[in-house]
Amino acid sequence: MNNIETKLTKVKLTTDILFVLRRLYSPEADRALVENGANGRCLAARFFAYMMNHTGCDPDYQGVTWDPEYNRHGHDTKELDGSEIVPDLILHHRGDDSANILVVEFKKKGQSLKSDRVKLAKLTGSPYYFRYQLGLLIVFGIDKITLEWFRDGLSFSLLGG
Repeated sequence: MNNIETKLTKVKLTTDILFVLRRLYSPEADRALVENGANGRCLAARFFAYMMNHTGCDPDYQGVTWDPEYNRHGHDTKELDGSEIVPDLILHHRGDDSANILVVEFKKKGQSLKSDRVKLAKLTGSPYYFRYQLGLLIVFGIDKITLEWFRDGLSFSLLGG
């Protein structure tokens, strides 16, 4: 990963995301939210809280910020193809597009994924100027979480990517 002001690697980021998802799905944490059909925004908020707790003091994350529902591009509204966009969660260095590390969209199983896939492809690909290094679509199911990764505008397998 080409990082600005951080030692964060793709392997470290992926490991931390998987750790947080296992925690979220654990019976002693918030599994009941998933089983009881909580709204996807609720699950995304819990993921964000766990991620902040897990990475907050980690020196590998120094210089970057987790921002939920971040709709800014500098002082302007974040737009894609002339429409405002609000990614569910991003990891970036505010004000520096060269340090846009990760953009995440969350969905519950059974919801349409098409618009999120298009958004993640565009946010990680050119000719768009956001150029997030990675995109991630997290789909919450009752028994399983599905992760779909994006890089350079394309979906890829974690095992092969």
